[in-house]
This record gives sequence, C-alpha cells and structure tokens, in this order.
Amino acid sequence: MRFAIAILDDDRLWCHAVARFLQPHFDVTTFTDTHSFLTASIAAFDLVMVDFAILPLCRSDSSTNGCDVINQVRQSLSHPPILVLTTAFVSQYDQAELKALLNDADDVLPKDLGLDGILNRLRTLLDRPTQPR
Repeated sequence: MRFAIAILDDDRLWCHAVARFLQPHFDVTTFTDTHSFLTASIAAFDLVMVDFAILPLCRSDSSTNGCDVINQVRQSLSHPPILVLTTAFVSQYDQAELKALLNDADDVLPKDLGLDGILNRLRTLLDRPTQPR
C-alpha cells in the first residue's frame, strides 16, 4: 500500500524539496495556501504535514498558524489523517517546546531533522497502529 501525504507550507521551495525527496516513497500533494488546503479532500490523505509558521488563510483574509489548521481539520473530520506539525522555529533539541506543540498535533517535526530524519519519522508514524479511517 502506498501512503498519501499532504504538505501545507507557504514556502514553495521547501514544499518542492520535500515532495521530490518523499515521492519515491509516498504519493505527495503540496499546498502553499491554507484556503486551498482546507477546501481539498483532506480525508483522502493518510498523513498531513502542516507548517507551524503563520500562513495566509487566503489572499485577502487574516493569518492563521499550523495549530489552528490542525484543530480545524480535527473538528471537521470524524477520522482525520495523522496530523504532523513542522517547524523551523523549534530545534530538534528543544524538547520542552516540542512537547508543548504536541497538544495540537500527533507529532512535531523540526525541520532541522533533515529530509532523512523526516522520512524516518513519517515511516514510523505510518507504520504504527492507527485510528480507524
């Protein structure tokens, strides 16, 4: 079975790099704005990676952050995919800050893990027994 992953990050270069790296392993769809992500069929994905940084809700609306987006997904779906928060603001070595962010997400992936580290964590998350879809 090939898992489907969605990535929401307003950094187009990050999305491109991560998608290219992950595509041999997963079906990857990227979103660079919150509005297109929230109007997509999120339930079709096995795992969703959402950037913590402030993202425009849409071009003319106010901003939101990754925790807000994850909470919206949880409220809108009875069986949400695995929800992962990514961040460049917290290092993999800042354990207290990472634990604080876990209140909203199933896991937090600091971007300084590198692509190999992110791939390994995603595999671990997808291989564990999951909630019913």
